[in-house]
Amino acid sequence: MGENARVSLQTKLPLPMSHPHAAQLQTLMAQANVSDVIQLAAYSRVAARQIYRLQAGLIHSIPVEAVVKLAQYFDQSVDEFLALFLPTGIQPLEFTPKTTQATGIDPAELEALQTEGDRLRAQLETQAINHAEEIEQLQHHLQVQQQEYTDKIDHLQQQLTDQAEAQAQQEETLKAEYARLETQLDSQQAQNEQRWQQEALDILEAWLLQWSAAAKAAQDNAQFPARTLVALTQPFEQLLASWDVTPIGTVGEIVDYDPQEHQLVKNHGDVGPGDAVVIQNAGYRQGDRLLHRAKVIHQEEPKGTEN
Repeated sequence: MGENARVSLQTKLPLPMSHPHAAQLQTLMAQANVSDVIQLAAYSRVAARQIYRLQAGLIHSIPVEAVVKLAQYFDQSVDEFLALFLPTGIQPLEFTPKTTQATGIDPAELEALQTEGDRLRAQLETQAINHAEEIEQLQHHLQVQQQEYTDKIDHLQQQLTDQAEAQAQQEETLKAEYARLETQLDSQQAQNEQRWQQEALDILEAWLLQWSAAAKAAQDNAQFPARTLVALTQPFEQLLASWDVTPIGTVGEIVDYDPQEHQLVKNHGDVGPGDAVVIQNAGYRQGDRLLHRAKVIHQEEPKGTEN
């Protein structure tokens, strides 16, 4: 992975505090109002990889030019900057022939120790760089996953919002349709009632025109023929027929007693189903619905008025 590729993958997360000198670098960045490594790399013109080496305690492996740029950016001298990040444990020791002779250390052995120290230091540097890259990759992976989860949550929230808006709109549409149908039904009921009244008036028109005169003549003349009044009731029979109202029997008709259609007048004996009875008052039904049962008396008894 190249330098630019690693920088492009860097997230905006704070510096990992587990690095040896992360706290010092974090303090300097806070004082300079810098939030992350990307900003620091851009402002100081130092590669982000070198900054990771700095926070890992590997300042000795950073080019001198980068150290100078960082020190200048943080407004410090190079010595002050090195004092913050250079571990005392790896600072070079001054050796003199006198010291070597005093301690009795063989120069060849000392050189071998220094070589081994350089090897170990290089190994540690490689491991630190590898760990920094692994952390960088993990941070990028976590950032990608976090973004994916955020996108999914946003998508689900948008779906829920769209569904809620669609449902609210559908409810409003249904309410408007219900109000329209209710208004239409009320209007139809009013129109049907008006049409029914008009139809009834059309059927009763002959009675309306003649009844008042016939009633006055009957009141003024005791000999006024009843047949004339009966003739005036035909419009009522026509109106009942238009409503599918039909009579049950006719007055004086002899029929077999059926308790479903006939009602025996009180004090006129006992009869059973199938016995002959005489209809005293006609009954009525509308279609299949019984309105009134016909009133009947026993055939053997004289017809009279109901008690």
